[in-house]
Amino acid sequence: MLKIIIFLVATVLTASTVLGDILLKKATLSQKPASSILIIAAALIWGVSAYGWFWILKKMEFLDAGVIFSMGALVLGALVSVFIFKEHLAFAEIIGLILAVISIFLMVEFV
Repeated sequence: MLKIIIFLVATVLTASTVLGDILLKKATLSQKPASSILIIAAALIWGVSAYGWFWILKKMEFLDAGVIFSMGALVLGALVSVFIFKEHLAFAEIIGLILAVISIFLMVEFV
């Protein structure tokens, strides 16, 4: 049960990190990006996430935490890119995402 809770917390932390990335990207698109409140909000989210990762890293192996973060950031980042920022993924990028997900699954298999 504790492993499931740790996994869920790590997943939420990954999502919150991606949320910080979204806010930073939105700040870069604003007319005054350097003075945007979005930068401060992103930094606060990343700071809280860092504290959460401190707790996660106390409870699980570094490699396992890295795999969870990598998988979540990769998939969420691609989804955000396409659906929120309306960016286009080239065929090579799609193949790269598929290969990256496969490699992460292989890492989990052998960890």
